[in-house]
Amino acid sequence: MFDLEHQGNYGDFALSILQNEDVSEDHSQGLALLDAARDGKVDSVLAILRSRESSISRLVDQKDEDGCTALHWAADRGQDKVIQILVDEGANICACDNDGLTPLQYAAIAEQLSSFKLLLKAGADLSSALEYVPDDWKPKFCSG
Repeated sequence: MFDLEHQGNYGDFALSILQNEDVSEDHSQGLALLDAARDGKVDSVLAILRSRESSISRLVDQKDEDGCTALHWAADRGQDKVIQILVDEGANICACDNDGLTPLQYAAIAEQLSSFKLLLKAGADLSSALEYVPDDWKPKFCSG
């Protein structure tokens, strides 16, 4: 995981808080979903969810070793199509990782504005992410 005290912008891109790990082909379905969400592979996300329809609720919220769900990964990487699919399939938008961070907080930290808005529209709690909202977003999301 990324140390939040050292997060920030470098040039025209936001530094992700999730490491870019190599993915082995031998993952379970749950880890494959996490990988597909991270990489924005919409077709793979759909195929994985459709192949396990009887246990989608468990699969969609499966966590990795850091407590991140596919929704955390998608929010961190700005994978809006994947976020919408996961939300539509009942992903827990309030799921916390091992550090207590939600997908909305990941979107704020990684400065993924469209993902942040999408999660808010899906019902994520803005107040939980206010301390992570970038300064240039504050006029839009923070009153007072």
